Amino acid sequence: FKSKKTYIFFILTTLILICFRVFYFYAGGNSNPHPSFSLFPIFFSTSIFGLDHYVIKFSYFLVYLFFLFYLFNNFIKNLKFIDACLLIFIISTLPLSLGFAGIVDPAIFSVICFTVVLLELVTKKDQVNYAKLICFVSIMTLMRFPSFLAIIPIILTFFFYHPKKLNNLLFWKDFFQYFL
Repeated sequence: FKSKKTYIFFILTTLILICFRVFYFYAGGNSNPHPSFSLFPIFFSTSIFGLDHYVIKFSYFLVYLFFLFYLFNNFIKNLKFIDACLLIFIISTLPLSLGFAGIVDPAIFSVICFTVVLLELVTKKDQVNYAKLICFVSIMTLMRFPSFLAIIPIILTFFFYHPKKLNNLLFWKDFFQYFL
């Protein structure tokens, strides 16, 4: 996404969808704590491969593999190739990681969201694309609600690297105009 308007569109659309879900819940709607988008990987994999127990597990394992590939790409930038391969092998064989990937549980989306946000904030320092991270957290919140907590380190990091924005009234006017 090259333009700021595209990011704002995605963020506002996601916030509107979350607000509708909250209003629906308080109006006596479905009390299921999991957002409906969390079933998208299962829907996608069963549409292609058919309905089977292994296909449902494969959908979450595929998300886990994409996550490991993302980690590998980040590690290869800072480490030697062999070290990055060994580190990914160690991470991918942790029992907790394999448990997340092997069971049908949307909690893997929260783990992925927090890991990606923290890796982006740590590796890029003051060159972070905050709009992209907030958009990512918004999408992951539609997969699993606790993912919205990843916005807290994003906001704290933003104000740490841009302290002048705290006193700028125009910034706050734009902030409330775009995000509320």
